[in-house]
Amino acid sequence: MISLISRESPTISSLVKGHSTVLVRNGHVNAQALKAAHMTRDDLDEDLRQEGVDQVSDVKEAQLERSGELSVIRK
Repeated sequence: MISLISRESPTISSLVKGHSTVLVRNGHVNAQALKAAHMTRDDLDEDLRQEGVDQVSDVKEAQLERSGELSVIRK
């Protein structure tokens, strides 16, 4: 039932499932977004390494998805 309601209402979907959060844009870390996501810089660096990125300056955008996984777009 909740899935049906969430599918029909973006507001309810956001409340139930959350939303993605941009953590890095153009090589710059958004410290406030990182804090809101309950992540440390070390956590972010580890996730970036798992995506094959050595330096945050190589990242165009990194988003923490609703699933909890990090999506990375390289420059």
